[in-house]
Amino acid sequence: TVGAGDSFLAAFLVELLRGAAPDAALEAACRLGAFVAGRPGATPEHEVATIASLSPCAWGVDECVLEL
Repeated sequence: TVGAGDSFLAAFLVELLRGAAPDAALEAACRLGAFVAGRPGATPEHEVATIASLSPCAWGVDECVLEL
């Protein structure tokens, strides 16, 4: 679970700064923390699209602006 808490906090703050509602930011943070906790190491291999799909911006939240 190394890195899961850091990833959770980073995702939560990023989503809030993007304009997501707190509950959507929390859900995104939980998803990213679980993603990191479910893989070996603190910085697991991933595709950018996989991480982007964890964001509420990918769920069609109008207030979000997702830039990759």
